[in-house]
Amino acid sequence: MGVETVAHSGGRYLWLFDLVYGRAEGDAAQSVRGFFQLSVDALEQSGWGDGCPIATVALEVASTSEPLRHACAEVFASWQAATVRRFVAEGIEPGRAEELAVYVLAAFEGAIVLSRTAHDTRPLRVTGEIVARTIREEGHGDGAL
Repeated sequence: MGVETVAHSGGRYLWLFDLVYGRAEGDAAQSVRGFFQLSVDALEQSGWGDGCPIATVALEVASTSEPLRHACAEVFASWQAATVRRFVAEGIEPGRAEELAVYVLAAFEGAIVLSRTAHDTRPLRVTGEIVARTIREEGHGDGAL
């Protein structure tokens, strides 16, 4: 049942990724910024309760439940793949898009943890802006993180 819950929650977030990416209409940096902002809004509106449900589970079960760890890894992989597709569609070379997708997801998850524990959305807002700027620069081909 836990594995199904993780998969369902992961699928809902993937739907949100696609929704936010679709609204940005050809601007990968704006779509990344939008997703970070969506999380800012969710944290504030939920009284700091609505973080990433997958990360919460993953941190608890990474070394105690192989089925749940695997389910979380699959969800994260699906989010990375969606991000890679978006970046490639924006003209970023596929190998670099894969690296950037890891960067975006790691920055996003870390910023959620910091924001939730501090009850302050500044980590999400600051990180979202830096990540979006990085993606914008990549889209122009400078190749630097």
